Amino acid sequence: MSITQSDGSTTVTEAAAGRTDTYTVALDTRPTGPVRVTVVSSDPRAATVSPATLRFRPTNWNIEQWMTVTGVGDGVPRATAP
Repeated sequence: MSITQSDGSTTVTEAAAGRTDTYTVALDTRPTGPVRVTVVSSDPRAATVSPATLRFRPTNWNIEQWMTVTGVGDGVPRATAP
């Protein structure tokens, strides 16, 4: 699987609620059947991903599919590392 981040990184912050960043996903080799890739946020209170599932088939395995990461602002302060 190949993942290409827009502008070389995928970054959204909670302070930037509603701001988005994107990346693309494609398979590196043709599958013999359907492939489902599920993507989840490590902290959905801070960022969401859409769509949550990508579906590849032997006919579209090498065509990039877009994912969007969106910052979520909930008004709850979080600790930050120095």
